[in-house]
Amino acid sequence: MAMTSADYGYASLISQGVAATINAFGSIGVTKHNNAIAQSQANIARLNAQMMERQAQGVLRSAEKAIVAKTMKAGQVKSTQRARLAANGIAVGVGSAAEIQASTDIIKEIDKNQIKSNAVADAWGYRLKAVGYEGDALMAMAKKQSAGLNFGTTLLSGASQIANNYMLMGARGVFDEATTTKKVPSYDMTAGGN
Repeated sequence: MAMTSADYGYASLISQGVAATINAFGSIGVTKHNNAIAQSQANIARLNAQMMERQAQGVLRSAEKAIVAKTMKAGQVKSTQRARLAANGIAVGVGSAAEIQASTDIIKEIDKNQIKSNAVADAWGYRLKAVGYEGDALMAMAKKQSAGLNFGTTLLSGASQIANNYMLMGARGVFDEATTTKKVPSYDMTAGGN
């Protein structure tokens, strides 16, 4: 039985439909895989952000300890100064003796402020990095797509292509009933061309 051009046309459209359906189902797996990668990237970025926040807090805690140590050391210096002044018979809270102790307090405050300032600057740097990592997490999450939407889009794209091919084949007369596979006339070249 001879196949008509319509049979070939329909077979072509059916094979395109099967391919479009397979592609649509394949897009689900690809989308899920890509979403898993995006989720992993977001999780890693969030962990990095948390690590930066811990670093910032660690810097601030270290600064507090350094301030306590500086205050204790200044207290020891002041006690030593008072003991020496008293041992030399100098009145502790009067005149130059008071000024010496006041300068010790001023130096202590300057050192404490410098420690705080350095710690705040370092913590700020870590927190800025944390914000950057949070932004990376959001960007990774934004890459996630709907598997159902991709399935539908791929299927509709395939259906559109099939419809386009059907219209082109129809315009060429592939589906006309009168069109069948015809035997191509042969020409006898030895008989003189007639």
